[in-house]
Amino acid sequence: MRQGGRFLSISILVLFSVITIWLSSLLPKIPVQKTVDIFYDKSGGTYRKFQSWEDLFGSDDRVIVAWRSPTGFDHTAVSTVIALTEKLESLDGVEEVKSLSTVSDIWGEGYDFYANPPFSNDVDSDLLQLKDRILFNPIFVDNLISKDGTVFSWIVFLEPRISDKSSVIESIINTIKTSLNIGEYHLSGSAIVDYYYTKYMENDLRTFLPLVLLFIFLVLLITFRSIGGVLFPFLTILVSLVWTMSLLYFFGFAINNVTTIIPPIIVAIGIADSIHFVAEVLQRRRIAPEKRFSDVLSGSVLEIFKPCFLTSITTAIGFASLSVSRIEPVRQMGIVASIGVIFALVITFTVLPSLLFLFPSLLDKRFEFGTVAWGRFSFDRFLYALIEFDRRWIAWILISAVILVGGSLYYARRIKTETSMINYFKKNTEVYKSTVFIQNTLGGIHFINISLRAPKEDYFMSVANLRRLENLEEKVGSLPKVDKVLSVVEYLKLMNRALHSNNQEFFALPERDSTVKQYLLLYDLDDLRDFVNDEWNWVTVQVRTHENSSLGLMKLVGEIKEITRTLFPNREVEVSVVGRAVLAAETNELVSQGQIKSLSLAFVLIFILMFLVFRSIRVGILSMVPNIIPLILNFGIMGAFGIRLDSATSMISAVGIGIIVDDTIHFLHTLIKNLKQLPLDKAVDEVIMEKGRPIIFTSVILFFGFVILSLSRFSPTAAFGVLSSVLMVNALISDLLILPAILYILARLKGRSS
Repeated sequence: MRQGGRFLSISILVLFSVITIWLSSLLPKIPVQKTVDIFYDKSGGTYRKFQSWEDLFGSDDRVIVAWRSPTGFDHTAVSTVIALTEKLESLDGVEEVKSLSTVSDIWGEGYDFYANPPFSNDVDSDLLQLKDRILFNPIFVDNLISKDGTVFSWIVFLEPRISDKSSVIESIINTIKTSLNIGEYHLSGSAIVDYYYTKYMENDLRTFLPLVLLFIFLVLLITFRSIGGVLFPFLTILVSLVWTMSLLYFFGFAINNVTTIIPPIIVAIGIADSIHFVAEVLQRRRIAPEKRFSDVLSGSVLEIFKPCFLTSITTAIGFASLSVSRIEPVRQMGIVASIGVIFALVITFTVLPSLLFLFPSLLDKRFEFGTVAWGRFSFDRFLYALIEFDRRWIAWILISAVILVGGSLYYARRIKTETSMINYFKKNTEVYKSTVFIQNTLGGIHFINISLRAPKEDYFMSVANLRRLENLEEKVGSLPKVDKVLSVVEYLKLMNRALHSNNQEFFALPERDSTVKQYLLLYDLDDLRDFVNDEWNWVTVQVRTHENSSLGLMKLVGEIKEITRTLFPNREVEVSVVGRAVLAAETNELVSQGQIKSLSLAFVLIFILMFLVFRSIRVGILSMVPNIIPLILNFGIMGAFGIRLDSATSMISAVGIGIIVDDTIHFLHTLIKNLKQLPLDKAVDEVIMEKGRPIIFTSVILFFGFVILSLSRFSPTAAFGVLSSVLMVNALISDLLILPAILYILARLKGRSS
């Protein structure tokens, strides 16, 4: 019998080792998605309209460079703007650069009409006059130069749908570092924000996984204090991790800002089954030391498999509920993590028993802690004290729970469903500080584009339609947090002013359609291609805003649409509002809404599963009570501390409900077993003594596994880590304080009725 078991164990280890080594070779082939484009809902109409718009008007993906000249508006500033513009234009992946050396200044002198960039190598010595002229141009001010003339800007447009955007951004950053060696410079814009998303993601992946593995090693060391108790679960979880991450390769997925949290989560969750299993083996050996180890091992498998299977299924359901998301990275994370949890279960009950069977002596070889004594009986005394506390303070535990739940429900009403894009980054990061600087000196980093498309050629050469466009600019420009609005209207006004000796009174649209056509025949500016097509039946209005929250952006988009449709009510003009800022705002709204659906789906499926397993509606309801309470408490904390429900925090509940129910399942499974021999109150006592240790240690592992994520410089990941770790604490309190208190009350009521 032992020879058969030995052969089976060796076969399992050889098979799993070969597969794991092969899968490990595939991990470097998993692509890393270094763009936030993957978060956009590509099935939506907004994305398709944006692509059509981008094909005509060029990239909406930009880097904004702001530089404060230490010597003000002088020849050094002029030469710096010219030199850096030329360097940036020469870089691969850069479509165009807007600066004072590339955007035309429309100016008239007598009967002559000029349209040239204000900065060139032959700028004369009269810089004061040049400065006044530049600050007289509304296209330049608060766009390419600050009002005081000391901050200069370059707007670098990347080629649309570029494959390796990260390398292009790095070349831009390096060029700027070597070129702007005097003065103060800052970088922001959609492309920079995108770049730092992925940069912090990669740093997180390199930092968190080793930290989680190190922590788990220490917890196993403290928990079991033996070579086998540490080494075998550790090897098991490494195998589970390799198998899980290889799914990204097989499914054609990639590592991105969401899937990057899979490794620490899978490691933290997967180790829980190993701890319960090893704890069961040690418990049985302690109770019956005379039994053969193979019998102890098989008995442990039979005893612990059912609750571990149930916990894995519920956790998988929590993750799988995310697969209904319309946001691709969230869907990918849900699919991979749910299968990874099942992998961890299978590997725990194949690889771990095989290792224990072949090397049982390693379970007895202890690590030495010097004079520190970590005895089991000291922990048992803690569990006895916990039982005494639960029994003595039943009423206060339940009253406290009711007060906390009531207070949490009150504060939960204050939760705002929104994402502040710049607040994804902590305030001490360069990207955050640079964004604030640019917003304060030049304008916001977000651009919204109003697309107006008519079927007739020369539709927008009509003065009547141009006046409607001008009215649109004025109304949109008056909205809160809108910094600047530009279209072909400004260029036509500048032409009109230039042909009237730069008289500001003539900064207005021409009176007749024929005059508009004459102006365009006189000089057809290349700059106009950014705002109108060759047929003049498709125009775009550029809106620059410092509104950073998704809720505020969506509100602004709604207001813009309403104004536009009021001014262009006829159906012959197709109106749409597009841009990366619009897509990002819509995406965050979709994520938050989707997670509410995911939580509901996970809750219903887990309740049904609990009902089917325990074959009792009462037990099913009872099992959900200690798991609903932690979620309510978390929502209360979010409301009380002003933590918003965004793309990261909204995932916590759907994932959390699957995780926190695990300890409840172990508790109730053991309780039902004990009830066959003991009255309810005594059965609860035995559950706490038998399952208290693994429940506490798995909760501690999960707590620190999530706490490590809070070290991220990427705020959504940090928020996910903090709130998830708090959720683990609340779940532990619910399982070892609130649930026993409820059961003790039921035992007393049952005793009185009998």
